[in-house]
Parts: sequence; C-alpha cells; structure tokens
Amino acid sequence: VPVFSADGKRMAYGAVVEGKIAVIVDDEVKMKLDGRALSGVTLSPDGRRVACAVQTGDRKWSIVVDGQDGKQYGNIIAPDKNRVVFDSPDKFHYLVQEGNSIYLVEETIEEGTL
Repeated sequence: VPVFSADGKRMAYGAVVEGKIAVIVDDEVKMKLDGRALSGVTLSPDGRRVACAVQTGDRKWSIVVDGQDGKQYGNIIAPDKNRVVFDSPDKFHYLVQEGNSIYLVEETIEEGTL
C-alpha cells in the first residue's frame, strides 16, 4: 500500500526487488532489506526519511530508518500495520511487545547518523 509524505510530493511503498524485500521512494529503490517480512512503510513529515518494520529470519522485528536497523523486539505493534509515527522530521515513536508487556519506544535521529 503506497504512503505519501505530508506535503503529498513523495510516495513510498514496499516491494520485492531481485528476490529481496525493498522500500521504493518516488520509483527509486531506497532500501534493500534482509528479512522475511516488511510492514508499515512511512515517510517523515518533510519526506526526507523513510521508515518501516522488518521481520528478521529469527522472527524478531526491528524498525529500519533510512536503511539502518534498530533494536530487535519480539513484536512491534501499532493500530496501522506496525507503522512508525513521526513526531517531527527527526523524532519518531512506535509500540513494542516483549512477553506480556507493551512499551512505547521514542527515538531521535541525531543529525549526521544516517
């Protein structure tokens, strides 16, 4: 399912490219990912960053932002298909489940780290 940036100028979606899951932004492959499943592709409000949830071979989930893997969790949950919610261009949050507990994870992308 394609998603659009807040200004409507950029579009992103998940696909399979050369046998790997990938994220396409504006018809260009932005990330090829090692994983079993891809969910919740989203763009930051300014459209500069792309994020998604990826399930690894060991069935753990992580959030990938601009191609960089985050910490792995048992499950990432959200009302909109594991979607990351950007609060600003460089700050986002999501929910994870570990055992019987649910946690809100908030992350800030430091300038120059991606």
